[in-house]
Parts: sequence; C-alpha cells; structure tokens
Amino acid sequence: QLDGALDPARLARATRAVIARHAALRTRIDADERGRPHQTVAAADDAAPAFRLVDLRAADATVEAACVRRAIARAVRRPFDFRRDPMLRVVHVRLADARHVLVLVQHHIASDGWSSGLVLRDFARIYRAPASPLPPAPPLRAVDVAVWQRTRHDAAGLADDLAWWRRTLTGTPDLALPLDRPRPPRPRGRGGEMLRSLPAALGVPLRALGQRTGATPFMIAMAAFQATLARLSGQGDFAIGTPIAGRDAHPALDQIVGLFINLVALRADVSDAPSLSALVTRVRARALDAFARQHVPFDRVVDALALPRTVGRPPVFQVMLTVHNQPREAFDAFDDAIIGRMPRAAKAARYDLTLHLWQLPGDGHDGHRGDGLAMLEYDADLFDRTAARRLLDGFTTLFAAGLDAPDVPIAQLPWLPRALRAQVVRGWNDTRVAWPRDASSTIDGRIAAQARRTPDAIAVAEADDPSASLTYAALLREADRVADRLRGLGVGPEMRVPVLLPRSRALVVALLGVLRSGAAYVPLDPGYPAARLAHMLEDAGRDQPARMLLTSRATVDPLRDALGDALDAYRSLEIAFGAGDRGDGLTGLDDLPSIGRDAAAGPIDDPHRAAYAIYTSGSTGKPKGTINAHAGVVNRIDWMQQAFGLTSDDRVLQKTPASFDVSVWEFFWPLMTGARLVMASPNGHRDPAYLVETIRAHGITTLHFVPSMLALFLDAPDLASLASLRRVMASGEALPASLVARFGASLPSTARLHNLYGPTEAAIDVTWWPCPSSDGSVPALGVPIGRPIANVRTYVV
Repeated sequence: QLDGALDPARLARATRAVIARHAALRTRIDADERGRPHQTVAAADDAAPAFRLVDLRAADATVEAACVRRAIARAVRRPFDFRRDPMLRVVHVRLADARHVLVLVQHHIASDGWSSGLVLRDFARIYRAPASPLPPAPPLRAVDVAVWQRTRHDAAGLADDLAWWRRTLTGTPDLALPLDRPRPPRPRGRGGEMLRSLPAALGVPLRALGQRTGATPFMIAMAAFQATLARLSGQGDFAIGTPIAGRDAHPALDQIVGLFINLVALRADVSDAPSLSALVTRVRARALDAFARQHVPFDRVVDALALPRTVGRPPVFQVMLTVHNQPREAFDAFDDAIIGRMPRAAKAARYDLTLHLWQLPGDGHDGHRGDGLAMLEYDADLFDRTAARRLLDGFTTLFAAGLDAPDVPIAQLPWLPRALRAQVVRGWNDTRVAWPRDASSTIDGRIAAQARRTPDAIAVAEADDPSASLTYAALLREADRVADRLRGLGVGPEMRVPVLLPRSRALVVALLGVLRSGAAYVPLDPGYPAARLAHMLEDAGRDQPARMLLTSRATVDPLRDALGDALDAYRSLEIAFGAGDRGDGLTGLDDLPSIGRDAAAGPIDDPHRAAYAIYTSGSTGKPKGTINAHAGVVNRIDWMQQAFGLTSDDRVLQKTPASFDVSVWEFFWPLMTGARLVMASPNGHRDPAYLVETIRAHGITTLHFVPSMLALFLDAPDLASLASLRRVMASGEALPASLVARFGASLPSTARLHNLYGPTEAAIDVTWWPCPSSDGSVPALGVPIGRPIANVRTYVV
C-alpha cells in the first residue's frame, strides 16, 4: 500500500525489466509426448504481458475496500499458465492520484523468500531510475544450479549424510498441541495470521546471549520457540522444521531468483526443562550438525525414515520456524511514496503452525536497529484466532523473559502476558461470595434450622413406600436420639463412625445422627467386597478411643464371618425402623450400655470439624479415606442453592451409593432447603425402567447420573413424559457431546443438563458447566468441566 505519486507506465517498464533480468521468471514449463515436464528459458524480449492497471478512482467510497480485496484476490488466485506466462505478475490498483495498492505475485516453482526480496529490490531500483544501468546479470541461472544439484545428490557421499538424518530423526514423536477442533481427515489449508512486534530493546540481551553461547539470532529464536511449544504441549521431544536458503555453495547464488530452499528438521530436547542459555547451546550444536547436511533433499530424508504417511498430518514435523533475512533495501520507498504492507489476500497454512520472524531486533542485519516482526501462520481448521493469539503472545513473552534471565529454567519463566496471567490466575478465580452470617455453618445445624421452620413438611420418603416417610421434626428427633447415644458411648468431634446400611430413611437418620454427635461418618456400601469393607473398618478405627458402627442386624449378620476381626473391633449400634413403622421411632438404640460419658452436650457449630470420610476407589493402591469438613460442604451446597434454587416443591432423588461423594449433596441439599428427599430402592440406581417410573410417580425434579448410566437411561422409553424433571447433574466421568445432544432430543425442554467436576479429596464438586439445550454450542473437542464454583480456585498446572 503506497501513499504518494506512482506512475503506471514506469511500473510497467520496471515489470518487464525485472523479468528480463532474472531467467527464472522467464522460464516456461511444458510436457513432452510422454507427459514429462521440461523447461525452456524465453528470450528477454519474448515475455507475455505481466503488468495490469486496475483503476478504482471512480469507485464509491463505501465499496472501495471490497473492490480492493476483489482485485487482490483475482491477482493472487488466477492460475499461472506455465507454457506462456512469466513467473511474476504485477497489478497496480489505483485508488486516487496519491493512493495505491501494488500487488506482486510470484510462483513458488521459480522463486523462494529470498527471491522475493531480490525481485522487490530490483523492481524499486528500476522504477526509481529507469535509465540507470543495473549491476551485471548473475553469471549463473537457476537451471544451471539445478543441474549441479542433481549431480551432487546422485553422488555416493549422500549416503552417509542420509544415514545421519535417519539416526537423528528416527522415533521423533508428533507434536501433540491442544487443538480447538479435531484434525480433519483431509487438510484444506485454510490459514490465519497473527502479527506481533518484537521490541528493539530485546536487541541488547539477544546479542549478549549470542556472544556468550556462540549462537545466531535464529538459534536463540529456535530455542525460545521450542520452549514455548514444550510449555504448551507438555512434551520435551518433538521436531520443528525450518527452511534453508540453499545459497551457501557459491556467492553468486545470493543474486539469483529461483527456488533453492530445502527443509531441515531440528529435533528438540527440552525434557529436563533447561535454562534458555543451556537450550540455546543444544540448539546450536544440533543446528550446526543439521546445516552441515542441509544438501540432502528433505523428501529423501522422509523416504529414508519409512514413516507411515497420512493425508491429514505432515511427516516428521507439524510446526515450522522461518527467520527471514531478505535484503533490507528491498523495502525502500518508491520515490516519495510511503510503503506499508497489506494483509495477504489468500491466507494458507501448509503446517499446523509456522512462526515467521523478520529482522530480529538489534540483530544488526543491514544496519537494522528497529523493532522486529513476528507473524504466526496457523491452520484455521485446527486453531481459533484466540488460541493463535495466546500462543504468539506466549512466545514473545517467554522470549523476552528468557533473554532477560537466560540462566533461569524455562519452566519457571512466565509465558503468559501479564494481563492474561492476571485473568487466568486471579480474574477467573475471583469467585468470592460472602454467604449470610446468620445461618449455621454446619450441615446438621442448617438441617436443624430448616426443621424448626417446616417441622410438619415431609423431609424423607422412600420411593417404594411413600407412606414410610419422615417429617422434618421426626427426622431431627430421631437423629438427635442417635447423636445422644453416640456421645454417651464416647464418640466426639474428629472421630469417625462407620455407617453400614442400605439406602433407606434409616440411612439418612444415621448420617445426620453422626453429624449431630460432632463426629464424621464413614459410609460403607453393604455390596462392597468383604476385603474392601474390612480395610475400611480397620483404617477408619485406627487411633480412635471409641469404635462405633451404625448398622442393622439384617445388614451386618450376613457379613460377620467374612469381616471377622475387623468387625469385632467395633461396638455395633442398630439403626432400624420397626416393622410397619410409620415414623414413630427407631429401634435398637438401647441395646448397648453407656460407657461413662455425659450425653448432655449439644450439637457443635464448628465449620472446621470433619463431616465425613469417603474412600477413594483404590485404583492406585489401597483405598484412602479423604476427610472433608463442614465448611466445604456447606459452601458447595450454598453455591448449588444460589445456582439452582430448590424450593419446598422440589423432589430430589437419592440414588447414588453413600460411598460416593455425590451422595453428600443428594442427602443434604434438599434437607437444608426444605425440599423432599426421595430414597430410591437399594439397587434401583442400576435400572433405567425403575428410574423412569420413580421420576414419574414422585414428580422428581432433580437427580444425578454418571454419564455411562445416563446413556443407558436415555435408551429407556417414554422419557418425554417426565414433565417434572428440571435439573440433571452429570459428574464422575467425562460427559460426551453426543450425550448432550441425546439428552436434548429425548427429554422435555424444561429439563436441563449440567456438567460438574470434582475429586473425592475436595468438597464434592469444584467446577460447573451448564450444557446447552442441544449440542450446537458444545465445543468440538468435548464438554468442558466449566468454571470454579463459589469460593473455589482452580488451576491447570
């Protein structure tokens, strides 16, 4: 884009003169009768017209930009006719007498990046002084160099260098970058570009590190790029490609237009997170070894590696680094015109990522002392513009930080820009919520307060026998009976009380009773293998002065022989309702005598005391009990109530085994908010047909599924009739996007699916993502786990 005077006639003469000067631009390619290509170099005065003027001075200002884009696109996308066209075309788009766009298009078969600089340099010289003689034409032509290269490549000496490449690159893993979309089976080459300046102030530390390590600016930039990709991917071993100018064999090659580049793969070694200085030293050694063998054509290297070829992924490397060092004078002004680069009209990406660097700051090339320029070219089928911006910002930030502290391990260098780091570390984690101070800070305290507000409302009902229910007043009364008995038997704060009961209203009373005693409950699933139950009993009772087990005879008697000593170490307190009981009270609480502790002490309103200990799966060894305090659970349920708002009209289905932490919110969220807790039958959570009927019969509004069970549930018939359903929580496994789509298509539109995530070690869930009503808004790579809930910070490390 040029502002100032520009003469079309002189531009046309300059075009013809440049084509006449460089034989490669006059080369024509045709095929013989067998279809084999051959080339001829046309005479200097026998070239087809290559200049065109597009006059847009009369165009309306509102459509000018679109007209310019169209003119550039036509110039770039029009195919070259190899049999007659020169390998250069120039289009002059005249917008006004002093506003112009100049488009120079070269075909890659006859030129490379260095050639572009030569063409632009000669074009500007001839335009400025058309009568002045140019330097003598280069003594060599591109065709001469091609003949020499072919002779060299067929020599026996190539075998040793090819063997070196095979040893060096064998086993190089592909670079697994986090993509925004799955890799398509066939690349379309859609590209995007992102530009950043590299401040001139980087020049001083860049030169200092280069002098200290004997490395070039390219080697330092390569080390910084390797470090950035290692931070982004978590890999320490991968390869980055770079083009080699191929002009080192003879000084005259610097003045020849032609395609001389070769590709070289540099294998990274960042696994031990060295400092930038140490990494530069490694890169220098590998680069020098590779450059000494740069004459081996890259296609022969690929053949020698015998890699499986796939259409969708380039072999050996998927990322490129190109440091451009074209002659600086190529960018001089045309007379008085001020020159500036236009964005490229046809953006394409041959690799996943290509980082281009021009005039690294202060590298001294052609006396340049200003800012450098970085451009990231990315495959738009794989990366969004936001991801490309983040990656380029990461490179420039880490590059500057590494130059400033070259001896600091790269793992400790910042690579997020300051503003983005503040957003990730603090902004996204600014989840502070000050809950009302007038409410109790413990689970049992909140439930007791709710019982005082709605004593006659139904708190707990059994799905298979709705008449076997408990009001809030009855629930609190029976739980306090359990608590008083436990305290009388020596149970107190920070002690752990195992509860071995099937899913029932008695289980709810037992859990709440333990909490009311000040102790923490340990849920034991009666269906667990005996060895696992024995381990949990032994571990839960370790170092405890009082070992109490809440169970029922019907539950524990079949397990006595299998549990043996582990069970004998406990005093059992039976928790069961009598036959035909309708809420008149538990039986079995008077079976054991007191062991001398006053039972008069009331509930303990301490948010930091332990609430429960739930055991992990044991997939990495023995199951481990993870203890959570009341404060975390209360915060979690307060957040859930703020987000979803249960009322007295809601019905929550309790179907998760008590030995999984999801059961914690299933038990206590409805009881803290005045809703009704409906207990599924002990094995009902495995039967989709039973669940459908239970939801319909009891008007269930809220329930939880692990995704694998949700998939089975969505196969059940007549789901559209579940009009009461409002909230379905999914957690415990990755939630597939296809399941989100099935959910939206199968259930009434009033039902919404929510993805939650949290490890057992945390208070249930720590992140949440509301799923869309269909899969249209689900990211292509899957359903996110979302953002942190209230008063929780999350980090990806």
